Amino acid sequence: RLDDGRVLLIGGGRVGPGDVFLSNSEVFDPAGGGFRPFHELSQARYKIVNAALLLADGRVLVAGGGSRLEVFDPVEEAFRVVGGSLGGARYYATATRLKNGRVLILGGYGYGDKPTADAWLFQP
Repeated sequence: RLDDGRVLLIGGGRVGPGDVFLSNSEVFDPAGGGFRPFHELSQARYKIVNAALLLADGRVLVAGGGSRLEVFDPVEEAFRVVGGSLGGARYYATATRLKNGRVLILGGYGYGDKPTADAWLFQP
């Protein structure tokens, strides 16, 4: 949920033979009462396995479901790739905003569905 009440939906797809991940996003506007297509992400992400976290400044960090970190800016209505990557695709990682504003991204699964104990620190 964005600070203005809209809800951002990121990625999507289906898992199974011939997995399909999507790079689309949609926004739900409760005031307007509906969904509308939104902007493309830099890479396809499966919706259940990525972590999206509202930052203190109202932007949204998107991590996991792929290897790149992206930030959505609701004022510019744009996704931007930000510094670094998660060292390869990560799925089911967690993202936690710390008191100092930084974000701790932990664990998840990497290639070959192997669990990882990796940790990353993101500075917005």
